Amino acid sequence: MRKHDNAITEYPYVLETCDQVLYVPGKMIRSDNFYDSSLAYLSLSAYMVNMFKQKNSDDLIKSIPLYSITEIPKTIKGAPLCTLFKGYKEEISFCFENVNILNSILTAFKMLTDCRKGNPITQGNCNYKLLFNLPSIMLATF
Repeated sequence: MRKHDNAITEYPYVLETCDQVLYVPGKMIRSDNFYDSSLAYLSLSAYMVNMFKQKNSDDLIKSIPLYSITEIPKTIKGAPLCTLFKGYKEEISFCFENVNILNSILTAFKMLTDCRKGNPITQGNCNYKLLFNLPSIMLATF
């Protein structure tokens, strides 16, 4: 990036600071039927994961506070370009254009969970394992 931009709206989706927000186009899918999809937008910050019907904040479909995410998002089995953000009460299933975008979003999620613990973003230094307290064998697939 040329200078610090709060909104990252195009690939590569790389965070430099904890106050940045990613806005990513893709497709929302139903968790019970991966073939039923429609265009949507995802925003990801240190506070929330939001899904919008259009690139407009008035078209919010679902919102999950990051603190309520119950599982580390990973690729959905049978849908290799998709991930699931699962909260206590809501979940967001979202598909991306390609695997590079998906991987950058998963990396950004790890960085943002580190931000929530008060740690600044440093490339390659995410302490997300402490937040979720999962065995390392489970994290190897992430």
